[in-house]
Amino acid sequence: MSYRKILLERDDFIAHLILNYPENLNAMDLEMQEELLKALLSLSKDSAIRVIVLRGAGRAFSAGGDIHLMNESLGKDVYGIMKNWIQRMHLLELQMRTIRKPVIASVQGVASGIGFSLALSCDLVLAAENARFNQSFIRLGLTSEGTFFLPRVVGMLKAAELMFLGEEIDAHQARDLGIVNWVVPTEFDGKSHALFQPFDSKGRQHMEYVCDHGIWSDFPYHRVVKDFRDYYPENFLNLTLRETVHRRFEQEQPLS
Repeated sequence: MSYRKILLERDDFIAHLILNYPENLNAMDLEMQEELLKALLSLSKDSAIRVIVLRGAGRAFSAGGDIHLMNESLGKDVYGIMKNWIQRMHLLELQMRTIRKPVIASVQGVASGIGFSLALSCDLVLAAENARFNQSFIRLGLTSEGTFFLPRVVGMLKAAELMFLGEEIDAHQARDLGIVNWVVPTEFDGKSHALFQPFDSKGRQHMEYVCDHGIWSDFPYHRVVKDFRDYYPENFLNLTLRETVHRRFEQEQPLS
């Protein structure tokens, strides 16, 4: 299968799933979401693959939601378009969290907004020295999409601080907060067999059991995001937010 906004590379037991929209800092649009869902479905059926590494092409992991999509939707059915977008995003996060293979985020550069949430929906996160994380939703007046994963990782008070203030944290701060497992040199290309070798040598049944019934067995994801799927697109009916989106688009400013 060929893709336009992602790359899928198989290297022995490792699948490299690459967000491939570098000219837009790998911002997430409907096409990228759909391609990621198809790629994950394919990998779920590939018995040769033991671990999936998710990373971004170019200088960013993901700058979050695509400002071009947001701006284009303003003159159309903005509620329907953004509801479709957030539903796909939640389906993608759920698929990543429930696939019976470990998924590792390899973050270089910025992981902003939805990009931050995408990293959190992985089982493990490694970050390059130049990695940066932020909840950029507040900069547009949007409700944070990180309300499920972030409090479960850093605790409620710190999650509230990150979501309310939108402040950026670096790779070492993220590791101290439990967001990141390993910090690696910036030149790390995400293709080190040595780092991922334990995922090939460990028992497959053990890995599948942990993914199915282990850390995330109590997973009330559907209950938490159900109301959010209705509320999030309503944000785009707000005049101030619409003006902010259009201004960002005119200035060609990514949400990072």
